[in-house]
Amino acid sequence: MYIKRFLFCIVLFALCSTSVFAQDSEEFEGETPPIPLLESSERYIPKYEAGQGSLSLGVGVFVPLFFQKFTGEYITKTNLSLGTSAWLEWDIYLWKALSVGMEINGSFLLSPNNRFLLFAPISVHVKYTFQIYPIEFPVSFALGVNLITFGDNFKIDFILKPKVGVTYRINQNWAVGVFTSYLFDIQTYNYSLGSEYSRLGNFLDASVGFSYVF
Repeated sequence: MYIKRFLFCIVLFALCSTSVFAQDSEEFEGETPPIPLLESSERYIPKYEAGQGSLSLGVGVFVPLFFQKFTGEYITKTNLSLGTSAWLEWDIYLWKALSVGMEINGSFLLSPNNRFLLFAPISVHVKYTFQIYPIEFPVSFALGVNLITFGDNFKIDFILKPKVGVTYRINQNWAVGVFTSYLFDIQTYNYSLGSEYSRLGNFLDASVGFSYVF
């Protein structure tokens, strides 16, 4: 008697379990399983906009090259030592990657008799930044003055300075890179020495730096 009741309970439990599992399976088959969300593979590419500004800072070496006449004729080497340089640059963007700004430089050199010579160019420039994200190629051309201090002597020359760079854009705000500028120092003499001594100094600046866009 007890064995028949026990077997009946087992059969009844098995039938109920089969009915429940079959119902759950039908409900699952009627639903669409959720699709996991995938992160977008597209990268955000920063674009310059009118009104944005940037601040850049760099340090490097300042290489005196040679003097030449305004006609292009070579005169002599500068006889100055290899120097150190630092620069601070500010820009404001006018349209896309076109900007205008100003730059302040400072370079220390030694003369043949080991006296310090200070170059302090101050210039304004026009710059355009070519982009192949995340690499950028800033190209600028500057006009300004060079404040030259040598001992007790002080002189102001006009300068022309093209500059190029290759930078890596870390994120929307920060970039690091290398820069090269070529300084034409226009030295004119009209009084004590005579205009025949006027010449064009050639100097090269190679530096590393970073910039912050805001």
